[in-house]
Amino acid sequence: MTEAKKAGEALPPLKSRLVDAMADMVNPQKTKTAKVPTKSGGSYQYKYESLDQVLAAVRPPLMERKIGLTQRQVWSENTSSYALETVVFDGSEEIVLDTRPMRDSPDAQASGSWETYMRRYALRSAFGLAGEDDDGAAAKGAAQGHRAAPAPKRPGKWDEFKRLKAEAVALGVRDESIKEWMNATFKKDMRSYTPGDINLCEAHVRQLIEDMKKLGAVTMDESMDEVQPDDDSKTQGIA
Repeated sequence: MTEAKKAGEALPPLKSRLVDAMADMVNPQKTKTAKVPTKSGGSYQYKYESLDQVLAAVRPPLMERKIGLTQRQVWSENTSSYALETVVFDGSEEIVLDTRPMRDSPDAQASGSWETYMRRYALRSAFGLAGEDDDGAAAKGAAQGHRAAPAPKRPGKWDEFKRLKAEAVALGVRDESIKEWMNATFKKDMRSYTPGDINLCEAHVRQLIEDMKKLGAVTMDESMDEVQPDDDSKTQGIA
C-alpha cells in the first residue's frame, strides 16, 4: 500500500516512504547476455539486466511517493578519488543509500562502461534487487571447461581473483590499493562477499590490468621517440 498522501496532507518521513517504496519494487528482467571466455578455451554465458531496466524497476515506486533519486560523483578525501553516491531525497531531506569509489581510465569508452556498471551495481545494492544470474553461469562454465574435475565451490572463485591480482601487482599496481578499494566498496569481511561482490572485484582488477598495459604502451612509445635520432643527427654523424 502506498504512503503517498492527498494534496494538502503532510507526507510521512522520507525513511518511511522509502521502505514502503522498496516493498513495491520487483527484480528487473534479465534480457541482456554476456559471454565469458574460460581458461580452457571455451566460454559460458550469463544473463543480466541493463541500467535502464534497473531504473525502470526503482523509479516508479519512488516517484509515486514523491521521492527523488540521483547518482552523483563526489570527491572523497579518504580515498583521494571520486566516489559514486546513490541518493534519495525530497524537498527537505536526503539519504545516501550507497557510496562506492569510482576510478579514472585513460580510455574514455572503458571509463564510461565501468561507470555504467557501477551505477547499475550500486542501484541493485541500495534497493536490495537481485543481481546477475552468475551462479548458474559459473557452474556451467566450470563444467564445460573441466569436466574431469569437480566443479569448485564458490569460495574457489577467489583463485581467479588472486591470479588477476598477482598480474596487476606485477604490472606495478599496489596490493594495498586493491585492498583499500575493496574495504571502501564493500565495508565487510571478505568471508561475507557474495558471488556478485567477487565478480565486481575481478572486474576492478581486470580494469587495472588493462589500464597499466595501456600506460606501459604509451610510455614505451614516448621512450622510443626520445632515443630515436632525427635525420639531421644521422647526417651529422656520418660526416
